[in-house]
Amino acid sequence: GHVMAARGPQEEQRLGRTRDIEIIRGLWRFVRPYRGLFAVAMALLPATSACMLAQPYIVKLAIDDYIAAGTTDGLGLWAFAFGLAIVGEFLCLYWQHYFTMLVAQKALADMRVTVFDKVQRMESAYFDRNPVGRLVTRITTDVDVINEMFAAGAFTVIMDLITLAGIVAIMLAINLELALVTLVTLPVMAFFVDFFRRKARRNYRLIRERIARINAYLQEAITGMAVVQLFARERQVAREFDQLNGLHRDANHRSNFYEAALFSIVEAMSHISIALILWFGAHLVLGVPAGLSGTLAVGVGFGTLVAFIEYMNKFFIPIRDFATKYAIMQSAITAGERVFDILNAEPAVTSPERPAAVPPARGEIEFDHVSFSYIEGEPVIRDLSFKVSPGEHLAVVGATGSGKTTITKLIGRFYDVDSGRVLVDGVDVRHWPLDELRRRLGVVLQDVFLFSDTVEENIRLWDGSVSDGAIVEA
Repeated sequence: GHVMAARGPQEEQRLGRTRDIEIIRGLWRFVRPYRGLFAVAMALLPATSACMLAQPYIVKLAIDDYIAAGTTDGLGLWAFAFGLAIVGEFLCLYWQHYFTMLVAQKALADMRVTVFDKVQRMESAYFDRNPVGRLVTRITTDVDVINEMFAAGAFTVIMDLITLAGIVAIMLAINLELALVTLVTLPVMAFFVDFFRRKARRNYRLIRERIARINAYLQEAITGMAVVQLFARERQVAREFDQLNGLHRDANHRSNFYEAALFSIVEAMSHISIALILWFGAHLVLGVPAGLSGTLAVGVGFGTLVAFIEYMNKFFIPIRDFATKYAIMQSAITAGERVFDILNAEPAVTSPERPAAVPPARGEIEFDHVSFSYIEGEPVIRDLSFKVSPGEHLAVVGATGSGKTTITKLIGRFYDVDSGRVLVDGVDVRHWPLDELRRRLGVVLQDVFLFSDTVEENIRLWDGSVSDGAIVEA
């Protein structure tokens, strides 16, 4: 955020667009396996738009060619065509939404599994930097926000653009002069829409940051509730949470302000456009000069006036929805940034590309001039050397923070040493395949952790090679 604030608005906008494209490409990676269903959903968009655009034009023809002419012969055919267009719009819209959500559920389920798989492979230092609540937010809340983008029809923005272009083209084809008068409000509206877009974009990123802080704080406070209560810190913790919650609330209020402002401006512009149609169109229908140029264009039928009003009503529907859709899209893009920050992160501790051959199990451990620090410049272990022979027992005794637990973490290569070597059965732990190294070690920690499962599975830990007899014995 500080870096973005230091950049100019043009550079920030360019970087924002680049980031958006990267997020969309990342999402496509999960949609691609279901691209057939997605293609069907996208193909239904223009069909839906065509059915909707046909309706006002059918009304125009019915009024001008039949009702105004005083005849009903053949009017039933146009009534049937109008009904067909309504049914077609309903069916296309229904199946388009159904297929879109089907793809969304499948793709985002895959995304959750992929993110969780990546989190499992990250080194211990990653979890030192990222609180559990923040990671839970990424895998649950942030993915849900992306799902909301599909559910709210954000992808129908494509259909909205097709519809808007179609309405403008039809109106220009029906009556050029009336269309130009009607669309005079568009530049003003475009200015406000763009203004809202730029303001709202920054605010949605702020909202996602603040909800992540809330989740991280909650996870820490609830996990440590016994300590909070022991030291009677409930009021202080409640105040801190209230501050975080207040910041999140304020960001949402600002978002509501932008949405309400855009909605009211679009609503006002729609009424002005309708008024222009009625004023100028009425003069054309009645054959009276409109007062703009003092001359009268070719008169139009009453059906054309009705069609223009209907088209303008339909024109402003997607623009009114833009505020909601854009809000959800920006929230989803911001959530996507956070999800892909995890997916794009590379574990610092991984199995070597060419691991050494796994040596026979002997039970020998050696520290060879090992130095290590969690924070650069603050070493926990300095030039430590010792050797534990097979069958030998070694007790490491020292004050809290002297590095006892760190030694066990270095043996299992949860962290890499700054200098020196840690050898297990004569092989540097950095040359071991990680799964083989950790399978060979048995660690009994001071803090016991139980998974939400049966006692049996907590002993077996989903390892099918552990027999029931061994579990009973344990």
